[in-house]
Amino acid sequence: MQQAEMLRNEALGATLVKKLKLRGFDAYYCADKQAALKQALALIPQDDVVSWGGSVTIDEIGLLSAVKERNKVIDRAAAATPEEKTELMRQALLCDTYLMSSNAISSDGQLVNIDGNGNRCAALIFGPKQVLVIAGMNKVTGSLEAAMDRARNVAAPINAKRFAGLQTPCYKAGLCGDCLSADCICSQIVITRTSRNKGRIKIILVGEKLRILILGELFSVGVSSSLLLKKAGEKMARTIILLLDSFGIGYAHDAEAYGDKGADTLGHICDWLAKNPRHAAKRRCRCICRIWLSADCSSLPS
Repeated sequence: MQQAEMLRNEALGATLVKKLKLRGFDAYYCADKQAALKQALALIPQDDVVSWGGSVTIDEIGLLSAVKERNKVIDRAAAATPEEKTELMRQALLCDTYLMSSNAISSDGQLVNIDGNGNRCAALIFGPKQVLVIAGMNKVTGSLEAAMDRARNVAAPINAKRFAGLQTPCYKAGLCGDCLSADCICSQIVITRTSRNKGRIKIILVGEKLRILILGELFSVGVSSSLLLKKAGEKMARTIILLLDSFGIGYAHDAEAYGDKGADTLGHICDWLAKNPRHAAKRRCRCICRIWLSADCSSLPS
């Protein structure tokens, strides 16, 4: 992380901690994962029964493995049947400490969370003696409206991808479709304005970014994805692989041999926009530069 970004996160973290405290939350800013883990464990008595909602963040900082070693836990993943899983989720509502993240936090200190079954949001609202919310600074937005947008159009589509084959617009298109699908993971949308029981909800903001490994053009250099995953796993607790397909600007000299002659994605887009200026204007499209393009974009709106 760049020094300037670290300093910005520290300043924003300090500001947000003050605003969260005004709303009855206990709040802490930690610069990195190690500090966040230490702070979280300091807030959890060793004799507490601990449970949690689905969250990558609490696993990322090492909190799940730590409480499993130190505390008695209610872990729905240990269930052998769907019925047992549901029963464990019910028991979790009466645990001592409940762990979760937040889908978004507005800059004025309001939490926004989306849930399918509702167990995570239910625990946040009532039940456990205390709730620990661990959230990266990437989840902080400029307004409540922006927090809602992040929860619905960023967090929910990402969470949907954890479940193969969901029949929802966000799973297929990556954006919220305000659907009524039976698979909808957005059945509950909860805004937590204040912690009425002062200090029951404790929020730990983490300044450090998740470490992201970007492996560009993996297969074009002949390196197997399994090897890359293995190597990445040795270095990082969490690896995100972005496989970027090429964006065609013209075609290669040997394209005909591979049946790809005439490929020109950007050129074809410009051709279409030039022929459909009304649509181009509606979408605020501009042709900024033309390198090796066959299309005449001079008629595009500026």
